[in-house]
Amino acid sequence: MDAFLSKMVRAVEAPKLPLQQSELLRQFGKDLLARPDLCAALIQEAASGPLSDGQMAMLVAALDEARMADESGQRKGRTLLDDMRDVVALLDADLTSQTALSLSSAWTRAGLTRHHRWPMRSSPKTRMPLPTSTAFPTSPMRCSTVSSKA
Repeated sequence: MDAFLSKMVRAVEAPKLPLQQSELLRQFGKDLLARPDLCAALIQEAASGPLSDGQMAMLVAALDEARMADESGQRKGRTLLDDMRDVVALLDADLTSQTALSLSSAWTRAGLTRHHRWPMRSSPKTRMPLPTSTAFPTSPMRCSTVSSKA
């Protein structure tokens, strides 16, 4: 991992007051928004194993800043989101299910919705087939009523 990124992670993982932690993550999120290469490196770390809590918090902060920038019409937000989606898509075959779920969780925690499209697994082997029939009969069910004599 990049030395600057490692230093950021250590700073996030160091104990501090919640307000300080929030400010630090906001600043690091903005830093990563300005440096998509570092954000991509953070995602690529996931291919070698699960992200630490500090790495995950930084990724969420960067994605959150990108989302807010995109929502306010700033091109850099949309660019980062598209670039990070592409990074995940390239790593898709190398990610374990747990890591893919973890990254998906980061997207969700950053407030990214369906509109921002999480990169789904593209391999036909990993897709769940859609059912060809419904679980319920197509003809109306006959109901019998039970009468009770009181």
